[in-house]
Amino acid sequence: MPFKFGIDFELLYYLPWVVANVITSIESVVVLTAVAEISGEPVSGQIHRDRLSKKILADVVGNLITAIFISMPNTTFSQKVGVSQMTKVDSRLVGYVVAGILILLVNRI
Repeated sequence: MPFKFGIDFELLYYLPWVVANVITSIESVVVLTAVAEISGEPVSGQIHRDRLSKKILADVVGNLITAIFISMPNTTFSQKVGVSQMTKVDSRLVGYVVAGILILLVNRI
């Protein structure tokens, strides 16, 4: 239920939230840059800056949606970078297949 507990703005409570979001934004930039480097994509220049800005915007929008529904914020997990580097597999198709398997498993529980 959106805004289940109402809306209250007190600056003191937002400072940790701002710090946490700055840290996760930095983590997102590092992870996206590492994935781009592993994938052979450019890690500098306008293309990379556009990719980073879209990623940060997606994180902000996602975190706003989770805040509305009183849920945990999202963050980037760097485990994928290590797996991609070790296996040399960084295809979206693999991600889609794994997501499909997880959906099937969740629906069976």
